[in-house]
Amino acid sequence: MPVKVRRHAELPLIIATLTGDVIIDDVMEMFRRSAELFKPEDALVYRITHVKDATSTFSDMLQVIQSATQQEAASTSDRRVQAILVGTSSWITFVRNALQKRGVNIPLFESIDMAMEFVYLQLEETEARKAQ
Repeated sequence: MPVKVRRHAELPLIIATLTGDVIIDDVMEMFRRSAELFKPEDALVYRITHVKDATSTFSDMLQVIQSATQQEAASTSDRRVQAILVGTSSWITFVRNALQKRGVNIPLFESIDMAMEFVYLQLEETEARKAQ
């Protein structure tokens, strides 16, 4: 199965890795596993989805886009999830652009390190607002 999902030990952060032939079942599995990793105190969880060596078909990608906008727990449209994409393939750009046209804005980065830096900055901004 090309899906790995884990939670960061200290941060409200889930890192999911999808590899190879990604199909709708893999994305739904990512949502299910992500939901299991939520903690009761989580108001917002960042989920970095790293897509590596995707070989999916156009039809598969359309189904992925459809599933991302459904109201599933821990899906991309779940208000408790800040989705972040990592990847350099044309598929990942296609998915992000298609979701953007549906009103779902997702940051896209070329590396996990860049995505992590984004998460750290977002968490710092949140803490600064709370301190005011």
